[in-house]
Amino acid sequence: MRPLTWSLLLSLMLLAPHAAFAETPAEWRFDVLLDGSPIGSQVFRLTRDGDRSRVEIDASFDVKVLFFTAYSYRHRNEEVWEGDCLRSMQASTDDNGKLFRVNATSTANGVLVETIDGREQLPACISSFAYWAPGQLRSRRLLNSQTGKYETVTLRELGQETIAFRGQPTPARRIALEGDNPRIDLWYSATDDWLALEAMTTSGRKLSYLRQ
Repeated sequence: MRPLTWSLLLSLMLLAPHAAFAETPAEWRFDVLLDGSPIGSQVFRLTRDGDRSRVEIDASFDVKVLFFTAYSYRHRNEEVWEGDCLRSMQASTDDNGKLFRVNATSTANGVLVETIDGREQLPACISSFAYWAPGQLRSRRLLNSQTGKYETVTLRELGQETIAFRGQPTPARRIALEGDNPRIDLWYSATDDWLALEAMTTSGRKLSYLRQ
């Protein structure tokens, strides 16, 4: 695996949406913490129209040292899905001053992904990092909404645990997502509702997503 930088880890936290479970809420809100201290939030808003789904994602992180902002991150993403297949993606990212753009559109030959660095033609039905839909994460390759890279991944089941969710002990299934970067651990309820996420940075600091 290649070394995981702080910015790469944050980019992996960006969630490419997939509306797989009718019982999940139309909005997900997460507090984002670094070593237990709040650094920002991420919000996902879902709307459905028959078999088509649209998800809007907003992420905002600021890591402060004393009175200074040592690191800032902003991400905006809008995706349209048809069933299990991603049909379009329009994403923009400001990673501490470094700008990214990803534009994915369906074509007669598949999905065309365009970034600042170039373009790539992908298969007609692809997925992305849909953390709240663990079935989708079993795909061997997922589209990264910050970089536009089509990444190879592996999902591992780690068993049942009890975690604190909204102040209450909650049974949860834990899985690990591994690929080009160190693993990301995720927790799900008995109905596959995404509850939490955790990963370590290369400097040994813990990044956590806690559902509001």
